[in-house]
Amino acid sequence: MPRTHQIVYISYARRPMSDEELIDLCHRSAEKNKKDGITGFLTFDGKAFLQLVEGKEPVVTALFERIKRDRRHHSIRVLFEEEGPRLLPNWHMHYEHFFRTDKTIKEILENVAEDESLVISGEQIKGIIGKLRFLESA
Repeated sequence: MPRTHQIVYISYARRPMSDEELIDLCHRSAEKNKKDGITGFLTFDGKAFLQLVEGKEPVVTALFERIKRDRRHHSIRVLFEEEGPRLLPNWHMHYEHFFRTDKTIKEILENVAEDESLVISGEQIKGIIGKLRFLESA
């Protein structure tokens, strides 16, 4: 299986964003991401964003540089970055409110938000992806 570059980060909104705004953002991102071979997901709990982006390393790096310049959020912190098999081959940018529906994921992210030295392991990322897939199919 081909390896892809994966980045998971957390950041904090500068202002409240509605689900409609986030869905619109993800739809616009998905169109561009599909052309660029990027897949991933975005979630938002009203304060914090958590996003996974994956694809070819130079494309993901360029995308992440644009993400870091986006004025809708601040205090961007990479939680996970590595090469690995593509986790979300069909999600060019999936938006999910799983912060609201999954206590384990919410706790992981609250702990990461409170302790800036914490990162997320590859196994935790795979667990989040598995829960996200389950919630999508439920």
